[in-house]
Amino acid sequence: MSVLNAILAEKNGKLSNEGLVIAQAVMSQNASDLFASHLAQLSEKQADSLLQLKEKRENTYYAGNTEIAYFFSDFNGMLFFKEKQTGKDGVSYEVVAYSGRRMKPDFYYRFRSLAEATSYVEKWASGQYNHVLEKQERKERKKELNKQAQELVSVGDVFKASWGYEQTNIDYYQVVGMTGKRTVQLRKIAGEMVERSYGDHGRKVPLLNEFIGEAFSRQLSVSQWSKNDKVSVNVTIDNVSIASLKNKNENGDYDSDYCSWGY
Repeated sequence: MSVLNAILAEKNGKLSNEGLVIAQAVMSQNASDLFASHLAQLSEKQADSLLQLKEKRENTYYAGNTEIAYFFSDFNGMLFFKEKQTGKDGVSYEVVAYSGRRMKPDFYYRFRSLAEATSYVEKWASGQYNHVLEKQERKERKKELNKQAQELVSVGDVFKASWGYEQTNIDYYQVVGMTGKRTVQLRKIAGEMVERSYGDHGRKVPLLNEFIGEAFSRQLSVSQWSKNDKVSVNVTIDNVSIASLKNKNENGDYDSDYCSWGY
C-alpha cells in the first residue's frame, strides 16, 4: 500500500484556504472583462450557450436587468448586485448568485452594506471553488490509482456483485489471471449458504475454485471519494451488475454476505 500512501498524502487543511484565495483573486478583477476573455476561449456553440444563460439570468426578477458583478468561469458562477434605497440616506444591497447551468439562484439575499455582501460572496465562492478542487483531486486520484490497479488485485481474489429488485442476489467472481495494466480474467464461482432466517433471507460465502462459468475479461476501475475514504476496486459485469473487490477479515477469511430471494 506504499504507492497509495504516496498518492493520498494529506493536504493539512489547505483546501478551504485555497478556495478562498482563488475566489478573492477572481473578485478583484473586472467581471465583464473576465466573461469576454472566457467566451474567447470557447467554441462558437459553447459561447452562444453561455451568452444565452447570462442573458436569461440577467432578465430574471432576481437579477432585475443589472450588470454582472462577478463571474467565476470554473463553475459558471454569476453574481448580480442591486442597490436599494432604504430610507432617506440608507442603502442596502440585494445579491443574487447562480452556479452551474441552473436558473434557480444559489441564494438571493439583502445585505446592509457592500462589505457585508462581499464577505458573504467570498465565502460562497470559496465553497464552490473547494468543490471544483475536490472534483479535480478525485479525478487525479482515480487516474493515479488506476495506474496502480494491478497492485491492488491478485490472482485468487474474489469480487462480489449484489443485484436484484425486491431481493438481494449475490454473485461471486474469482480472479484467475491478470492481463495488461488494468485487465483481469474472472470466473464465476459458487456460494454457500451459512445462515438462513425467515425462510427467504440468509447469508452466504464464496467457495473458492468452485467454478460455475467460463473465464472472461474485465477492466478494473479504482476510485476513492476522498483522501480519508477506503479505496474501491470494481469491475462492470454487465448492464445490471457491478462487482466490488471483497476484502478478507483479520483471520484471512471472507465474511458472509446478506442475501434474500423472497418478495
